[in-house]
Amino acid sequence: MSLPGRPKGEYRSAQHEGSPVSLPGRPKGEYRSAQHEGSPVSLPGRPKGEYRSAQHEGSAVNPSADNELSMARYRKHAAGYDASAQRTMNLRMRTIALLQLKPGEVVLDVGAGTGLSYQPLLQGVGHSGRVLAFEQSPDMFAQAQARVQRAGWHNLWHCQAAAETVQLPEAADAVLFNYVHDISRTPQAVANILRQAKPGARIAMAGMKFFPWWTGPLNVVAWLKNRPYNAKAADLWQPWNQVQPWCVDFKTQSTQAGMGYIAHGRLHATRAAAAATITDDPSHLIANAA
Repeated sequence: MSLPGRPKGEYRSAQHEGSPVSLPGRPKGEYRSAQHEGSPVSLPGRPKGEYRSAQHEGSAVNPSADNELSMARYRKHAAGYDASAQRTMNLRMRTIALLQLKPGEVVLDVGAGTGLSYQPLLQGVGHSGRVLAFEQSPDMFAQAQARVQRAGWHNLWHCQAAAETVQLPEAADAVLFNYVHDISRTPQAVANILRQAKPGARIAMAGMKFFPWWTGPLNVVAWLKNRPYNAKAADLWQPWNQVQPWCVDFKTQSTQAGMGYIAHGRLHATRAAAAATITDDPSHLIANAA
């Protein structure tokens, strides 16, 4: 097994021709939300004192191959996820701190998993603020629901939905992408999330990446650590670069001896006006970035 090194600035997909890594391709059909196929996605806003699941009784799910693979992999890890996540809890807290949350704000937890970030996010926005969250894995979301019920949090809205189709009840002042590699590598998902955030929203990310290209075989280690959780396990060259074009003042730093990263920035101020014309590629925003 080998993962050929690439220059730092070069993008590499998990479907590289001749690569030993083979991940299922996406089907031609669109990903559907947890509603009946053909029905519009609609998650109406709820008062701050309520939280809800996006699953409708008798709903149908028609996910893409990548989403299916991701859910299958998290199904295996859901029961022990909280214990395993303790290894990166310091990174989680550092990333949340970069959001600079204030009382009364709204913060979005992207791919919230079991809800491990709920408590620190709620502490950041206070009783007058609100946490929004979503998670596509039913196994992980069940644990998040149980966490909310045990804690009795009232200013939190969360739902089971995919990043590509989730509809939020209100726009967020800050957005957390914490170890959500498959989401941050999917342009449709990134676009759907960031179109629903406030212009100028603060963005913070953390996750895994490849070591510098010249380390060669060391990147097999990064791939092996990423593969049990993610469908796009080999897509670790600059894994933030689907989010970065939406932002200004975007900065990255290496963690975990070069195998991880933390990044942060602000959503472009003209995002609201540009969103109507953006499809999957927001790169034209860079030229006009403030």
